[in-house]
Amino acid sequence: MKLTVKLIAGAAMLVAAGASFAQAGETVKMIRIDPLTGLLGPVGVSQIKGYQFFAEKFSGKGNPAGVIGGSTFLTEPAMAATVGSVIFVVVVVGGMGSLSGAFVASILIGVIQTFAVAFEYSLATLAQQIGLPLSDAVANNSYVKLTLSQVAPILPYLFLVLILIFRPRGLLGKREG
Repeated sequence: MKLTVKLIAGAAMLVAAGASFAQAGETVKMIRIDPLTGLLGPVGVSQIKGYQFFAEKFSGKGNPAGVIGGSTFLTEPAMAATVGSVIFVVVVVGGMGSLSGAFVASILIGVIQTFAVAFEYSLATLAQQIGLPLSDAVANNSYVKLTLSQVAPILPYLFLVLILIFRPRGLLGKREG
């Protein structure tokens, strides 16, 4: 594992070094020194500024997530269909535009879902343990017999509904206006 990480880091450094000696790299150096002189370069300043914007804004946040997600999950074209809806829930629950809110929401949703899978309690067993008598019709109801582990896959969405009802901006989201 450590060798793989070192090889990937080395390859990234080689690519970065090659980019600095390429023609676009020379233009980037010119723009850094003097933006007006950068206009004389073979690559347009607007292209470089656009590349610089995406490189600065997305590479620092997306690369670690891609490394973790790629090594944890099967990477495939339909990957968004399997985890995309849970990611949407994490972003909305954490608060739109709040990176720390998304982190807190992801930890919270992960803990809730993990503990829900571990417990085999249903409403019927809970009522029985606290001594609440249930009629035969209620005790044989299929919804009352559902265990917490059977309901675990929909808990993030129920949590999303509760957050949207009681705190629409999310856990750590900022109020606009």
